[in-house]
Amino acid sequence: MSGKYEDVFIIISVTIPVNCQKLIDGLMPQIKDMERTLYGTYHRNIIEYSTSRIKTPESIVEKLHRKNREVSLNKAIETLRDLAGIRIICSFQDDVYRVAGAIKKLPGYELVKEKNYITKPKSSGYRSIHLILRPTKTTSNIKCIEVQVRSAAMNYWAILEHQLCYKNEKKGAERIRKELKECAIDIAKIDKKMLKLRKEIEKI
Repeated sequence: MSGKYEDVFIIISVTIPVNCQKLIDGLMPQIKDMERTLYGTYHRNIIEYSTSRIKTPESIVEKLHRKNREVSLNKAIETLRDLAGIRIICSFQDDVYRVAGAIKKLPGYELVKEKNYITKPKSSGYRSIHLILRPTKTTSNIKCIEVQVRSAAMNYWAILEHQLCYKNEKKGAERIRKELKECAIDIAKIDKKMLKLRKEIEKI
């Protein structure tokens, strides 16, 4: 970490995690309730599992720098809407839409922004639905939380793609990136085929 950002880094390290955890602790119980409701409606696991994460100080500083924004606590809170995040993993693609739809109806939350990377995948091949939510009441200084909903197959792809992001300058990174994009296309086809097979099984 450059000496230029050391003081800011310390402030972010102390302040961001506490406030992000408040948002996560507020939303996660509702997601668990939603999971139980969906199971009762469809009599199967719509949600395989859910996890939470708080953006690391290193990632915050790097992202602010990349966006040509002032590297400060106030600018991080004002600019970055993914400081706190929850990831929801579903087995099937229609369940991704089902869960995203249910999240948008959760009481006490306002939908700020939705990004559908399934209908419009990222250039890397990544497919998911991202929702930025704002709680109507919170004691956190951070006002937004990001919820990512994606298939299990796309999730393990995303884990590798995330690891590669930190090795852009390494030898072989570009070759792996191309292979990952090909895998993303294959995964999308498999997701569609598995959904089709599940629907056929349900009709038997």
